[in-house]
Amino acid sequence: MKKQFTLIALAFMLIVVTTTCKKDVHVTGIKLNEQSLTLEVGDTATLVATIFPENATNQLVTFISSNPLVAAVTSNGLVIAISKGITIIEVTTIDGNLSAKCTVQVEECFVIEATDVQFSTDDIATAYASVYGKDDEKVLVSTEYQDNSFKLELPRAVDDKYLHLFLDYRVTFDLFEDFDENWVSDKNAEIAFVSVSAWDEDQNFIGNFYHVSGDYFDHSFAREYFIYADRNFTVKGEKIDKWGTLFKYDCSFSKGWNLLYIYSESEIVTTYCLLTTEKPLGGSWDWFYQKWLIGEKSPDNKHSFGRDMIVSPQLLKH
Repeated sequence: MKKQFTLIALAFMLIVVTTTCKKDVHVTGIKLNEQSLTLEVGDTATLVATIFPENATNQLVTFISSNPLVAAVTSNGLVIAISKGITIIEVTTIDGNLSAKCTVQVEECFVIEATDVQFSTDDIATAYASVYGKDDEKVLVSTEYQDNSFKLELPRAVDDKYLHLFLDYRVTFDLFEDFDENWVSDKNAEIAFVSVSAWDEDQNFIGNFYHVSGDYFDHSFAREYFIYADRNFTVKGEKIDKWGTLFKYDCSFSKGWNLLYIYSESEIVTTYCLLTTEKPLGGSWDWFYQKWLIGEKSPDNKHSFGRDMIVSPQLLKH
């Protein structure tokens, strides 16, 4: 009887020791929910680490950014975009020193900024940056208008539904009818044209803002346009129309935001018109406000507003 009791006691102790000395389950792998991210300055994103096996004993990890000046990361995997550039976010397991990486590219938004706007009026409350949709107009961003100034920060990309074929959209720039389609390197290239408009406190459209070099109301001047392109493409060529006006195109669009300049020389009629993505040299550039009242005089009582309008108030609904 005593011998039987001893065997039972030994078996019980063996069970206790075996349970108490159970081995840890070590980490064999790790992965992140994202391998690459593209963010705008100021954006955040969360990286989630998955440990293998799921029942690993020690699931603690650390996060680190190779360039925290571009994007920083917290201990919980929250990525904070700080400045334009590329960085690598790496997560590492405490157990086994295994790691996974995510490449983070930070882009800056496209900024349209105006100061000391000429012909400004007290009824301007808000500045809008808008694009034409296939069925309707879309306000990308808006900002408060203060001290004859505004700053619009546009997203780095424009939704496809607001893009149009360049070949269809060229009429926006008052181009002549004899445009040669072979001048466009990619006939499928699409763009979005941005207008910058003024609105009053009651959200009524009251006019447009333009960035101009030279005398817009008289003879030679250049005007700046804001264009988003869905790809890289060029538009190059020249032709003289029946009125003797030389039209020249020298544009190299890059995927993303571009500045397009249209330079015109005229006396009684236009004699030369250049469209280029290279900013013309010389001259000062100024912002001015053009009120939407056909025939109304400007504050200096010299110029008549209503000329060369691009955006109709019917399109600017929001």
